[in-house]
Amino acid sequence: MQEDIPAAERIQQTVLPPGHPYVYARNIEVGRTVNLVAETSDIIIGFASVLLTRWDTQGPFLWQRLAPYLAFIGVVPEHQGKGVGPLLLRQAVESAAIGCVREPMLFLEHEPENVKARKAFERTGFRVLTKNEILQLAGIEPQGPVMAIPLDSFRKSR
Repeated sequence: MQEDIPAAERIQQTVLPPGHPYVYARNIEVGRTVNLVAETSDIIIGFASVLLTRWDTQGPFLWQRLAPYLAFIGVVPEHQGKGVGPLLLRQAVESAAIGCVREPMLFLEHEPENVKARKAFERTGFRVLTKNEILQLAGIEPQGPVMAIPLDSFRKSR
């Protein structure tokens, strides 16, 4: 919802370095996306955004060529380590499975130094893709680590 945009922007500012090129909260106003928030006491403490469509199959970025694609997930620092992130991530994966019934996997990229995030993604079922796998799927070489999770099991659990 549009009223969630300021909170989503604050979350991004707390978990990503200044000057990050994207403002993921803008996805809230874009069609063919799923945007989720986690709240406690009417305060938004987590935000995730999933792109459900390929935006440009010849574009220079993986997020344009692969779908569904987890564009962003973040939890404010004071609520990290309390189970909010894994719940938000699971809901994002389930939403991708439902929103993209013909797509086999949900993709994401993460910062190589963010080992904590990689481990959280792996616990959910994501695996790191090789550069060759990405080249076959998207036709371009990734800038950083790319992970994917099969969506079939999330569809069957519904």
